[in-house]
Amino acid sequence: MKDLDLKTENEIKKLFIKDGLFYINYWSTDCDGCSASGHKRFIDLESLNKFIADCYEWEEGSWGWELTDEFHLEKSEPRGYWGM
Repeated sequence: MKDLDLKTENEIKKLFIKDGLFYINYWSTDCDGCSASGHKRFIDLESLNKFIADCYEWEEGSWGWELTDEFHLEKSEPRGYWGM
């Protein structure tokens, strides 16, 4: 698993001090070209690290995430067709 870079970890810690939680937007595309996007809320770094580890475990294509705030959350949305 990739570790969080120091800059991102410090940004997250600042959000903890201010709000007690943080949000991410995420996106992914699997090997069939189906994609999904959405957001998640976390209250600790351990939960984010588990989410990232799970993404690496199950990845079949490209994916990523970025820190965001409660006003810029990505709508959860699958795109494409599974099972066709």
